[in-house]
Amino acid sequence: MGFMRCCLKYDDYGMYKFTSFAKSDQTTAWSDTIIQNVGNIPPEVVTDKIGRKVYDWWVFPVECEVDISGAVKDTEDSELKYSIDSASFLEESYTLENGILKMNDFDMQKGSFTIRAEDSMGAYQNFEVYVEKVDVPFYILISLGIVIVLILVVVDIYLYRIFLIYFKGSFSMEVQYENGGTASSTKIPVRGRWKLNRIGLRAPKNIQFKKIYIQATGKPFVKLHIGGKGLFYNNRRISG
Repeated sequence: MGFMRCCLKYDDYGMYKFTSFAKSDQTTAWSDTIIQNVGNIPPEVVTDKIGRKVYDWWVFPVECEVDISGAVKDTEDSELKYSIDSASFLEESYTLENGILKMNDFDMQKGSFTIRAEDSMGAYQNFEVYVEKVDVPFYILISLGIVIVLILVVVDIYLYRIFLIYFKGSFSMEVQYENGGTASSTKIPVRGRWKLNRIGLRAPKNIQFKKIYIQATGKPFVKLHIGGKGLFYNNRRISG
């Protein structure tokens, strides 16, 4: 193994690339390319990550413009050369001109660009630009679906409480009529709502059994619901 040492003299500030080689009668061996920055301060990233969201309503073509000219500053140069080092999107879906990144198509929902900002002497710095397309109708449909599911759950609970809860025993009622007579009856409801007109008794004057029902609670008591104008005593409303 041997080595070679040399001294290079640079005529001006800038970025230099050089490669060395060793040659014999049989072969020639080349070294890797070395990049040397001489007296030139590389551009400095001001905004390391630039993000942009584009909202797609599924009606009009989706386009996006990102101004990247202010993401990097340079001590020597007021204007820098921008190029795309790598991208998540297809090459034909974007352009980069005069510090403006334009996208006219999205082959994926979100992705990123690695942008290279280079000064006049070859020093450069990379930074990231993130772009995401948001499908607004998709999220609206999801929200509507959640609302519909919640409504169905509430309706299901409501219907269950009204029609499917079982009674925990029998129901007896005694009616006193305006002539002093009385009548009574006992029934065994099964579940849900049970109107009083099913008990088989004649309703007193001004009372409509078909508008009054008992509601099962699944417990040793029931709830009495009175519809229509309610119940009155001495011209005073006492329920309903």
